[in-house]
Amino acid sequence: MYTLSLSSFQLSDFSRGSRVSLDISAGSPVIFLPMSSRSETLLVADLGSLTITNKFLWSGSQGTISQVQRESLEERLMCSKSQRGSTTRSHSRSIDSRSRSRSRHRDANLSLNYFSDSDMETDFIQQYQSHKCLLDVMYVDLVNMDIFTSTISSRIKPTQGKPKKRENIKEEKQDHPNIPPEKYAKMNEKRDNEAKENQEWIFGTYCVRRQGKTLLREKCALKLQVERNLDTAISHSVPDISIHGTLSKVHATVHTSNYKLIRGLLMYNLGEPLPPPPSSPGYLYQTQQSQQSDFLKSSPWTSLNIILNLDNVTVELENLDEDKVDIRKQCTPLACINFIKSRLTFESFSDESKDVDLVSQEILLSDTRFK
Repeated sequence: MYTLSLSSFQLSDFSRGSRVSLDISAGSPVIFLPMSSRSETLLVADLGSLTITNKFLWSGSQGTISQVQRESLEERLMCSKSQRGSTTRSHSRSIDSRSRSRSRHRDANLSLNYFSDSDMETDFIQQYQSHKCLLDVMYVDLVNMDIFTSTISSRIKPTQGKPKKRENIKEEKQDHPNIPPEKYAKMNEKRDNEAKENQEWIFGTYCVRRQGKTLLREKCALKLQVERNLDTAISHSVPDISIHGTLSKVHATVHTSNYKLIRGLLMYNLGEPLPPPPSSPGYLYQTQQSQQSDFLKSSPWTSLNIILNLDNVTVELENLDEDKVDIRKQCTPLACINFIKSRLTFESFSDESKDVDLVSQEILLSDTRFK
């Protein structure tokens, strides 16, 4: 085994993450997203119909997220070089206006639009002279997805006041045969909505109860590309996990408690410091780790990178407290934000720092208080 650890080729192969071919189709899976590990408030995502497939690619190859970012970087470098010389003074001013602190963006795959030209050239050379990582590229397709809030509570007694079954509705129709079909259909719809709002999931000694109505006016579809770096024990030239997707034609209503939950989810769930998972046996890659430079050891890397493109996403803001959620329909929204073409970026780093950016190329803000 000692001889095996001296072979860099075999060493890299043994220190890679697990590789499993996926072809998954699931109906109505549910994901619970608490604000933090100690929070009793959750954001629940009903994924509707879920399909997952995957394949394994090298970083920078065709179809990977890093390849798209590389093309964007090369195009930007060529444009900047062509503009040098005659417009040096004006160009330097424009660079200063969009430069960012380098403390949080150390790799060429992070927020390239804010780098100076010298920084981009340096990162470009470092990135493509470094180790090419093996990626587990997963394609996630979600149909009829819904989002709502829930709370965790102790399961002391069986649930009281369960919604009536559909057989009881039929009995009511038999007792009142003169009910018009339109009214009968509305009664069915109302009962179904009440049953959904009283929905709960039981897990041993506690349960998760749904609160209020859905955040979305209509269920939506979402396609994601998730890339997992299988060579995190060797190189961090790409993020440990990258998630890219596009959300289009979605209408959501967010009140005060929803905003606090979503904001807390980004800050305390995705960025929550947790103890590292148990590592693989040291002899598998300790020799390779000892060969890493002091720069790689001391410089934080990107552990999670999420980029979500927002196309025609409408968000209505309501000023409601948690105890007024039941009367949402009687409240007029404060404002309406239409993200015609925007991008939401979330990045977390190994030093427990985080960065959240919302960049809008086209956006429409409407004051709806007096409508």
